[in-house]
Amino acid sequence: MSEAATFDELICEFYKVWFRYHPVAAIFAGVTGYEGLLAADGDDDVGALASWLCTLLVSLEELDYAALDADRQLDMQLIFGAAMIEHRTLLECDWRHRDPAKYLPLRSLQELVVRQPEKFCTALQGMLERTADYLRSARGQLSELPELVSTLWLADALETAEAGIPWLKRLERELPQTRECCAELGRLKALSSEAAEAIEDFRQYLIRDLAPLAGGTSDCGPGLSDHLLR
Repeated sequence: MSEAATFDELICEFYKVWFRYHPVAAIFAGVTGYEGLLAADGDDDVGALASWLCTLLVSLEELDYAALDADRQLDMQLIFGAAMIEHRTLLECDWRHRDPAKYLPLRSLQELVVRQPEKFCTALQGMLERTADYLRSARGQLSELPELVSTLWLADALETAEAGIPWLKRLERELPQTRECCAELGRLKALSSEAAEAIEDFRQYLIRDLAPLAGGTSDCGPGLSDHLLR
């Protein structure tokens, strides 16, 4: 198999896995099949991602870079950089214990509403259904090492939640597109209300339990900063 064909196979695998762990990136890219998903946050999932990234980096390093055409060389540089940064940040500054804002599904929901992919209603309802359990899991992750939680990202989470809760509660009323495509309008209203309640509970947890203990920073440190710049 040629170097180009081997690289193309790696590219195909890369996006399938990458979008599974970064579903909002799939929404931005207009790639279907990942609608309604939230970023995986379980230990097994994150461990599998770290292992896969390590294998991917080794596979890319084994390729003959000079044998690739200019477009593939550029793709390789971008993917190698993204994989290396993701792998290092997972090992050194796991977002699950530092960034409560990343758990909130509001930005993903808003992106869905703006872009309205083919399976819009299924994706929207699926994400709303997963919100309560996802935020319960988030509490467990954040409570393990509350002193690592970034005070800046905590403030971002509180601001996002406060602005997003009213938006969720009026979601069903403000979207004429939703009325046209969602057969179960009453169910969408109920799911939106449940998600809003879950986010409000999460917001109260952040204020009551996490804010007094949070003392982390959003700085990545000089070592990782130099690595990112390279």
